Amino acid sequence: MSAPEGRTSQPSFGRYRDPSLLGQGGMGAVYKATDPQLDRFVAIKVLTHREPKYVERFRREAQVLAKIMHPSIIQIYEIVGSDEEQLDPYIVMEYFEGKPLDTMLKMGPLPGKTMVNILRQTAEGLKKAHSNAVIHRDIKPANIMMAANGDVKILDFGIAKALDAKKDLTGNTVLGTPYYMSPEQAMGQPIDARTDIYSLGITAFHLLTGKRPFEAKSKVDVMLMQVKNPLPSIHDSVQGVDDRLVKIVERMCAKQPQSRYQNTDELVAALDELPKSLGGRVPDGSGDSQPSVSAKRAPQPPPPPPSTSQERPVKASTPNVPPVRAEAPRPGTPRPASSPAAAPVRAQPPQAQTPGRTPRQPTMPPVTPARAAQAMGVSGTPVPRPDVFRGPPAAVPKPSRAWVGIVIGAVAGLVIAGGALVWFLKAKDANKPGRVPAKGWIYPGAPAPPLKKVQANGGYGNCVFSTKPIEAGKEEAAQMRTIFGTNEGIHGRCYFAHQVGPNKAGEVWQELWVDGVKRAQIIYDPPLPNDDDQLQLEPGVQHASRINELPSGKHVFSLWIYRQGEDAENPEPLAAGEFTVRK
Repeated sequence: MSAPEGRTSQPSFGRYRDPSLLGQGGMGAVYKATDPQLDRFVAIKVLTHREPKYVERFRREAQVLAKIMHPSIIQIYEIVGSDEEQLDPYIVMEYFEGKPLDTMLKMGPLPGKTMVNILRQTAEGLKKAHSNAVIHRDIKPANIMMAANGDVKILDFGIAKALDAKKDLTGNTVLGTPYYMSPEQAMGQPIDARTDIYSLGITAFHLLTGKRPFEAKSKVDVMLMQVKNPLPSIHDSVQGVDDRLVKIVERMCAKQPQSRYQNTDELVAALDELPKSLGGRVPDGSGDSQPSVSAKRAPQPPPPPPSTSQERPVKASTPNVPPVRAEAPRPGTPRPASSPAAAPVRAQPPQAQTPGRTPRQPTMPPVTPARAAQAMGVSGTPVPRPDVFRGPPAAVPKPSRAWVGIVIGAVAGLVIAGGALVWFLKAKDANKPGRVPAKGWIYPGAPAPPLKKVQANGGYGNCVFSTKPIEAGKEEAAQMRTIFGTNEGIHGRCYFAHQVGPNKAGEVWQELWVDGVKRAQIIYDPPLPNDDDQLQLEPGVQHASRINELPSGKHVFSLWIYRQGEDAENPEPLAAGEFTVRK
C-alpha cells in the first residue's frame, strides 16, 4: 500500500522489500521493489484514487494483462487489495529495465531500422491483445519502452477496451491521447484493431521525424485535425528517410480504417518485405531491396521533350489510397515502347472503351457544295423568310368584370392560405421536442459576460456557438454563428444562470436533439467544479459522426445541459442552445 496522506514513511507492500518511487501521477504511483522469495525486481503500480469506478477499472487492467501474456507486453504477477480493506490496491508486475520512447525522443528522431524493430515487436504484442478481443486505445511513445538490447514492451492497459465485455467501464467518455488518437476514436465511433494500428502509425511518424504530426493550442483542435487534416509529409520534416518506410507509415495513418492495414499480420508482412538494412527480412542487394531515399522535396524538373524515348515516372497523390508496389515485368515479356507525346485535345465525356482499342473520334459529315449552298439559303428549295409586319393582331375580347373579381378573390385566398400554412409549419417546428425557445432571453446585467442570457420562463442560461474555440472572457459577438456547414468546426460555450454547485459523476449531462429527435446523451465524468458557471462545448467533435450521417438539407441541433442531484425528483436545466447545420 502507499503511505497515507500527511506521512512520509516508506510504503509497505507485503513481502516485497525496498520500494523506491519510479513515477507518480494523479491516479497513483509506480515503485520498484525486490521479491526476496524469487530474488528478482518487480514493479508495483499503486492506485490512490479510491472511487469504485476507478478501482474496478484498475482491476480490469490486471485481468486484461493476465490473459494476454506475450514477450512484448508487461506481465502481471498478482493484484492485492479488496473493497473491505483500507489499503490502496496495487498490482505487482514485471520490472523492465528500459526507457519510454518519449524519453528517448528528447535526444532526437530514431533511425529507421530502430523504428522498424519497435513497430514489429509492438505489432506482435498487439496481435496477442487483439486475438483476445482487447483494444489498447492509448498506443503512444510514453506507453512503449525499449531496453538497451532492443527488446520492446507495451505498457498501460488501463483504458483498454474489451470488445466482448458486457459493460464498458469508460462510459461515453472519449478516452485516449488526442495527439495519437484515431479519427474514429476522436469522433466516438466504434473501434477495432485498426484503431491501434493508426495510433502506432502516428507514433512511428513521431519516431522518424522527432515531432508529432498534429499540434494545436487545445486538445479538441488536435482531435479535429486527426479527423480532417491529411498527414504532413515526412520528407518535409526530415531528410534521408527511405520511401518504403514512408509508405508504410502513411498507410498506417490513413483516415479511413478500410485504407489501413486491416490487422497486425498485414503490417508485420509489410515490415518483413523491407531489406535487412532497414530492419526487414529481405536480403540486401535483391531486386526488392534497392534503396529508395528521397531528400526534402524540391521542385521537380520540367518533363523531357517529346523526342525523348524514355518517359519519366510520375507519382499520383491520391489521399488515403494504399500504396501499390509495381511488379517487375516477367522474363520474356516485351517492354512497351514509349509513345510520342500527343497534341492536347479537348476533353471529352468519359465513354466505355474496349481494352486495347483507341476510341474513335467524332467525325463531321462531309461538306458538299449542295450542303453548303443549302446552308447559305441558295439551294433550289426556297428558304422561308422571317415574318413581316402585317398590321396589328386581331383584337382579343376582354374578360368581363365578374371574372376579374373572381380571379382577384381566388388569388387573395391562396395568399392567405399560404401564409397560414407557413405559420402553421413554423409553429409545429418550434413545438418539436427538444427545441430551444427563441424568445424570452434576458441579459442579467453586469458583471455577467456580455453574451450571457437567462431564459425568463425557465431560469436557465444560454449557449453560443462559433467556428473557433470560445475562450472565457474573450467572447466576441461578431464571431458567434447559428448556421454551420458540415466542413466547418463547431465550438460552443454555455452560460449557467448560477454556479453548478456540488455534483457527483453522472449528475450533469448533455442531451443532443436533432430535428426534434433525441440523438445522444453525454455524461460529464469527472464531475464539474462546484463553482463553475460556464461550460465549454465541442459539438463539432463530440457529434461529428452524427453530422456526417445527416441527409442533405437543413438540420436543427438543440443542446441541453441538465443536472439532477441525488435528492432531486426532476432534472434541472442549466443551459440550452441551438444551431443549424446545412448539408
